Amino acid sequence: MPGHEKEFFKYWKATANFLKHADQDADDIHEMDDEVADFFIVITSRWYRDLGNSLSPEMIIFANWWALQHPNMFKPATVAASGDTVGFYAQATEMSKLPRQARIKIGQDSLRQAKKPKIPA
Repeated sequence: MPGHEKEFFKYWKATANFLKHADQDADDIHEMDDEVADFFIVITSRWYRDLGNSLSPEMIIFANWWALQHPNMFKPATVAASGDTVGFYAQATEMSKLPRQARIKIGQDSLRQAKKPKIPA
């Protein structure tokens, strides 16, 4: 994400180094902050798409859930292109007031809702 490259590569390098040297200490544990893990999921999903693959509904829901928690990671033009700038920032503001467990529940509920069979009108 633009403007956050230094932070991203700090965590990326730590993970790469852990994996690179895993054969030297099989009992070592790589600690990763939940927020960093979330970001890695989003960025690797984006790379998956960039390789020409279609994102699964779960990947899209996760990316949208993550975006609502990190609206500052997007340029205003990117948010505007979504079509609902006011709604996006209103939801992001509400999401920011919640503890992580409540935000996770919102994401889980979104996944459950997406998996419900569609009833024809």
